[in-house]
Amino acid sequence: MTPPTDPVFMHIDDRGQTLIITPQTTELTYKNSKQFLDKAKSAIDPDRRVFIVLNLENIEIIDSMSLGTLVALLKHARKFGNDMVVACLSDPIKELFKLLNFHSVFRCFDTVQAALDNA
Repeated sequence: MTPPTDPVFMHIDDRGQTLIITPQTTELTYKNSKQFLDKAKSAIDPDRRVFIVLNLENIEIIDSMSLGTLVALLKHARKFGNDMVVACLSDPIKELFKLLNFHSVFRCFDTVQAALDNA
């Protein structure tokens, strides 16, 4: 499979009451965080309440700007009455979330299925 040329290609799995957003890139950095935020926001319909799972299984590198982008996406989701969780964090990103106490901001799950089971 040829990798996508779009720097923030993402898979959106709309399951009715659940929206699973999976970036198809290994890096979420200052280079693509704005495009990521714009695309993820556009997937959220303001007239529909959904449970959002941000599946980060492909993300290996994330920088401080992109951590702020995740918070901005969470605020955007909550503005419309939606709940958003993150799933499939790599070990280094889990450690970063712990270090920055992001577990107090985001509910984190080891798998997408675990997130769906806790919706």
